[in-house]
Amino acid sequence: GSPEVWNNLGGVAMAQGDYRTAVTHFEKALSLNPDLVFALVNAGQAYSRLNDNSSAEKYLRRAIEIGEPDADVADQLGLILARSGRTTEAKSWFQKALALDRAHASAINNLGVLYMMTGEPNEAIAAFRYGISVAPRSERLYQNLASLYLRQGRRDRARAVLEQLLEVDPSSELAQKGLLELNRQ
Repeated sequence: GSPEVWNNLGGVAMAQGDYRTAVTHFEKALSLNPDLVFALVNAGQAYSRLNDNSSAEKYLRRAIEIGEPDADVADQLGLILARSGRTTEAKSWFQKALALDRAHASAINNLGVLYMMTGEPNEAIAAFRYGISVAPRSERLYQNLASLYLRQGRRDRARAVLEQLLEVDPSSELAQKGLLELNRQ
């Protein structure tokens, strides 16, 4: 009868990659307490892993509606909307996540990727550069910026980004592999 226990069981199922069972457990938790924010978020994540964007969106919107403002939840909702092709709404949610946490590396990265998807490379570059300045240990930001520069034929810029990552993290395998690839081409 404890919604927290059902939520925890859902978390165990998620950790094992059994998203269908996780959903069942999260929904049981929510049947006992429909306003349990962390169960709503967890259900949204499980549905997202099952590629059920509609259900994931429903649960995350409910969590946002009744919970405290949360950058992670706003970022997750933005991702779901982007996957559904709703780029304008997705951008808005990534921006809401950043309004809550200016250094939210995932939201910054997702916003940059969204700009790439919508053919706005200058905005993507600005987003990734900003992200690197406020979250210098997030390898994805460097990786996506270097990839964008490569697509633009700006190998020198891509190399500089990967070298910058090595300055921050000399053991970065991503930077080491990227520089090796650049040297082979």
